[in-house]
Amino acid sequence: MNCKVRFLESLPKQFNRQEYLDLATKQNISQKSAESYITKFVEAGLIHREAHNRYSNPTKA
Repeated sequence: MNCKVRFLESLPKQFNRQEYLDLATKQNISQKSAESYITKFVEAGLIHREAHNRYSNPTKA
């Protein structure tokens, strides 16, 4: 499984920027890469940007 998929699957139902950066660090993903992944996930509709600094992951129950 590639690191982008693993990162997406590790995201909780609700999270903010600091939380996703902490998860990225634990997975040896750079901050810049994590921000890029989040942007791409939002554009692809995989996660939702609820408000400034608030995200939701609809794949989590």
